[in-house]
Amino acid sequence: MDIEVFQAELEKVKRFEQDEDYYAFVRLTDHITGNEEIGWLDCLLDAICVEDDYGTYESLYNAIWRFPCDMAAKRLAEYLPDLQRRMSHAPFQVWRFYIPIPQKEQSASAFLEAASAWDDKERRTGMDAMKAWCMLSGGDEKAWGPIYEALGGKLPKAVPVDPIPDAYGWPDALKERVEEWRALPPDKNSVRVFWFGGKETRMEEWRADLPRIVEALALRHGEKWRDINVWQNPFSFFARELYPDFVEAMAKAPEDIRDRAVSNIKKARPRNYTDMCDKLKAYGIVPGKAIWPK
Repeated sequence: MDIEVFQAELEKVKRFEQDEDYYAFVRLTDHITGNEEIGWLDCLLDAICVEDDYGTYESLYNAIWRFPCDMAAKRLAEYLPDLQRRMSHAPFQVWRFYIPIPQKEQSASAFLEAASAWDDKERRTGMDAMKAWCMLSGGDEKAWGPIYEALGGKLPKAVPVDPIPDAYGWPDALKERVEEWRALPPDKNSVRVFWFGGKETRMEEWRADLPRIVEALALRHGEKWRDINVWQNPFSFFARELYPDFVEAMAKAPEDIRDRAVSNIKKARPRNYTDMCDKLKAYGIVPGKAIWPK
């Protein structure tokens, strides 16, 4: 198969409009050996275009990284600004292809060299992407941090750990669970700091705990600062119906606690922050600047 045929066949199926497109896509990407010229790699990168691939992009990932790591990393750097704009609705679908780059000096160096040639607009887009990768759970701050800083980015300073105030009036068991969670590595989490039991039996207890989640979000948790997302994740899944109650608990919280909680949400997951601010407008609330205890 020559490159023109490969490109045309990939173009037909890359949006997965028919069930058989998934199988055809995998067959095409499995055809790649990594010994091809760079134009074949470009075809693969041009195929990244959907939010839901249902696992099919695993074959695309493997095909891209069959190429020499410096070649793949260089081309991924050159493509990053365009990919970020093209896939702004699904940034994870971009990040996943970049995971191997910091793992080898050869690929990291090739990425850095190519990224250094970005123009101003490309640089803003590429740096925003890497900053987001640095803030992901799972150690990517250490993985992408050196590359991000080498390109002139500045990572947030170390976050302190706030003691749990006695004024919160938390039961000892909850304090212990939060402290145990804080002691976990950044890539280890437990939603069960708050979310115990099943939906059928614990819904009212979960609802009663919402002010405590707000209070916990208002604390600084050291290296676990980005992992506060785990306490909000159930609002997108099994506790979706409680999200309006959570917004109400945020609105009813003392102003200083609310401002700190919203500030932490903004830092850890900007998308949640934007939604929370929109919902708080219904209560006539615009979160203010967080003031932290010294």
